[in-house]
Amino acid sequence: MDANGKSVTYNEVKYTYTHRLKFGGTGAFDEAGLPLNRALGFDVSGPCNITVMCMSSSSGTDRILNMAAGSNTNVISEIPALGSPLTATTVAYTGEATTIYLWSPS
Repeated sequence: MDANGKSVTYNEVKYTYTHRLKFGGTGAFDEAGLPLNRALGFDVSGPCNITVMCMSSSSGTDRILNMAAGSNTNVISEIPALGSPLTATTVAYTGEATTIYLWSPS
């Protein structure tokens, strides 16, 4: 986590951020598909919309942010993390209660 000011307008609302979370490389998972490092996980209680606001830390290189449900083998979305600008993507999760994981595959 470090200081980095960015803004994005999403659904006619302007969001301004003062810090960012940097993965710092490729996420790693164990044999069971659970994260070892460079991954973010959070629980959902069932169907919901998940909005991710992201961008690549390299302004000249677009990347992908994977979103998976329960383990890294169940990818439900590949979210574009553009080199610039900060973008917002909403994913409609329709499954049961689980842990959602986000990580960079590169």
